[in-house]
Amino acid sequence: MATTRASGDPRGFYARVGTDTWESVRNQGMAHLASLRPWREMCDMTRATLPDSIHTFSARLSRNLTYFFANYLVFVLVLTVWFLLQNLLLTLALGAIVAAWRWIVTLDPAHPVQVGGYTATTTQLYGILGVAAFCVVFLFGFGSAVLYLFTASATCIMLHAGCMEPPLVNDFEETV
Repeated sequence: MATTRASGDPRGFYARVGTDTWESVRNQGMAHLASLRPWREMCDMTRATLPDSIHTFSARLSRNLTYFFANYLVFVLVLTVWFLLQNLLLTLALGAIVAAWRWIVTLDPAHPVQVGGYTATTTQLYGILGVAAFCVVFLFGFGSAVLYLFTASATCIMLHAGCMEPPLVNDFEETV
């Protein structure tokens, strides 16, 4: 079984990062889930009005982005999953790239890999993976997918945050 260069641990990258880092990521995720606002409150269309000025729009944007932050993260996550399900070839290609990267991370650099009659070091394997990933990015339209996800998410979130009047409860919480 291959071992990593830093610790000799066969689990690779995940072992080198450390359990405290993964615990911190997990705690942040749980904190964001705990701050999730009710979807009924977020989708309350009685509070949706066009702002009078750009100043009103930016004030609402600032307030609602912080107030509904966790909900917006869930929205982006759902939009990303939906998009990946719509583009199965892109999803499979990204999965293959991640699997190859995971395999390279677990290799021991002291023992190069034999591919046919050629010996490849981990650095060369990373280079090959980089070139393959670059080709996949252009072949499957990954760049346009990221641009689509970014613009769709940003547009929906900015329109929602800028047109929703901030809840009165939020003003009370800040003054107390």
